[in-house]
Amino acid sequence: MFTTTTAQPTRPIPAFVVAGAVTAVAAVGAAVVVIAVRLAPLSFSVVAALLQLTAAAVVDAARRRLPDRLVVLSIAPVAVLCVLDPFVGRLTAVGGVLSGALLLATPLLALHLITPTSMGFGDVKVAASLGAALGLIQPELALWTLCLASAITAVWGIVRRARHVAFGPGLVLAAFVVLLAGASAGIEVNGWH
Repeated sequence: MFTTTTAQPTRPIPAFVVAGAVTAVAAVGAAVVVIAVRLAPLSFSVVAALLQLTAAAVVDAARRRLPDRLVVLSIAPVAVLCVLDPFVGRLTAVGGVLSGALLLATPLLALHLITPTSMGFGDVKVAASLGAALGLIQPELALWTLCLASAITAVWGIVRRARHVAFGPGLVLAAFVVLLAGASAGIEVNGWH
């Protein structure tokens, strides 16, 4: 006698569980990067910004939409550091933040303005926030992040054979890779000695 069982449909893992897991992993990775680069005054701001952007990237991968609340929250720690830090009088933090944000967001904004369907404005906002956080360390890291994010996203699209791929996860992953590479190479922290 044979019995048949009906396969129960598998329920997808809720997005908040995935976001929580990835954020926890990102927290450890960001902490390692921050410690490796010896960013004592910047550690909390950079880690907090990267955590929020990692959670936003997870939502982007799942839903193809970047949540504005998380992007705005990622800007807050960088802004607080710029306001409270005693070095602001020399404009080191502010200059680095603005340079990083402009270097990473300007090409994406241009692409969005030329063809809005190819690059969403959420990606531009994430790039500005991510560039600001990278600018605290070294603004030039934003350009390396943009190049690597483009390559990661292109490879992901080719592997998946997809015409439309979320760019936010590639940006955040590229930032982690660039920070780890910079920490390994002994990158100098811009104006924070």
